Amino acid sequence: MNQISKIVCCIVGLGSFVFADVIELKDGTRIEGLLLAENDDSLEIEIGQNEAGTIRRVLIIHSSEVASWVADRDGRVVKKKGPDVDRLSGIAYVEQLIKEATDEIDQGNYERGITQYRDAADLAIEKLDDQKPEEKVEAYEVRVHALKLQLAALEGAEKSIDNKMEGVEERIEDLQKKLERDISDYKKDKEDYDDLMSDSSSQLGNRYKKTDLQEREDALVARKNILDQQSATVMARTKELEADKIRITTQMKLVEEQVERSEDELKSAERSLRRR
Repeated sequence: MNQISKIVCCIVGLGSFVFADVIELKDGTRIEGLLLAENDDSLEIEIGQNEAGTIRRVLIIHSSEVASWVADRDGRVVKKKGPDVDRLSGIAYVEQLIKEATDEIDQGNYERGITQYRDAADLAIEKLDDQKPEEKVEAYEVRVHALKLQLAALEGAEKSIDNKMEGVEERIEDLQKKLERDISDYKKDKEDYDDLMSDSSSQLGNRYKKTDLQEREDALVARKNILDQQSATVMARTKELEADKIRITTQMKLVEEQVERSEDELKSAERSLRRR
């Protein structure tokens, strides 16, 4: 980890920006904040401030450390980029977000990936009124692509929940049935023992059996307590998963509607482009 990365990791207690510019370093570190200036050999980015605005944290990063960067608002950074810095265009940044989201999904991080797909879809059509017709077509194409990926990710998340729920309650039921059988066997053996003890002549030969039965009873009580705890945990977790599934199903319906609207908007943009 280089010095800039260490500084970023150590900063705590300062507020972040709702709409952040992004600088990515060559070592993979991602720095978000408010881009203040693009100099010939460096970038200046404010990465936080206290609530009163009296304390600001500004990093000056040499161009040799920077892999790429993007600013949220056009025209804020007035100087030109340095020769070693690749400033991402709006669509290129969105496509990068989509790639990062896909990587998250591949690692099973559905929630993070779904959020990034959503952000990419929204960013794709920012400031659409200022764009040329061909740029609008491209923006809507990227938006539709991001939304469809988001929808597929939601379907994957739903399937993941189904997999987590599958067979869990059945396994608890099987354990309960086995415990009930073992308790029944224990009760039968205890009754046999009590019958034997009624005959005083057999007491000496069976003097250790009471201890065995007590150990079995203690083990069964312990198993029942553990199984009761497991059942309660499974019920609570099942309710959480069911709530997650309802939330995901609702999201899927909303995204499906967004895909449909965006495809209509894409067709309209394509018609406008052909009329030129």
